[in-house]
Amino acid sequence: MVRCVIRSPGCRPSSEARLEASSSTQRTVPPVVNVPPPQAGTNNTPAVRPNLLGGAPYGAAKAAVANLMGFMHATFRNNNIRSTTILPGEVDTPIMDTRVRPPTAAERAAMVAPDDVARAILLACTLPQGTTIEQLVISPTLARDQGPDVEISRWLGAPDGKPGKP
Repeated sequence: MVRCVIRSPGCRPSSEARLEASSSTQRTVPPVVNVPPPQAGTNNTPAVRPNLLGGAPYGAAKAAVANLMGFMHATFRNNNIRSTTILPGEVDTPIMDTRVRPPTAAERAAMVAPDDVARAILLACTLPQGTTIEQLVISPTLARDQGPDVEISRWLGAPDGKPGKP
């Protein structure tokens, strides 16, 4: 039996375990420790690399989640608990529609597919128990020009008349 607990932004975690914050880790880990082979994971974003699209608070929150998973790995690995942080790049999901400039159909076609992220999660959960993927970065093969998005984000909310504002 594989028990895999994944916390993904925008998705409800299973009722068995939640990894919402370090304070809930103490409630999460004890039930998982007694069920072999345990696996805890987060589907994070590579916003740990700061940029104007995500913003500093978003990047800091994502870095905190990655740090929490590193802490869990270091603390609970000898209890045979594997902790994995999945860091997908741009994934073609409905959240892309909420961007100031939603990606075009051609840009979306080049993004990581949700099924590819799911396969990576399944890989992390089904490797032999003696092997752990601590972090896995999944990126689109072709880099998208984010210049227009960054430029829009740079000026979003800037006061009218600000020098350089288009």
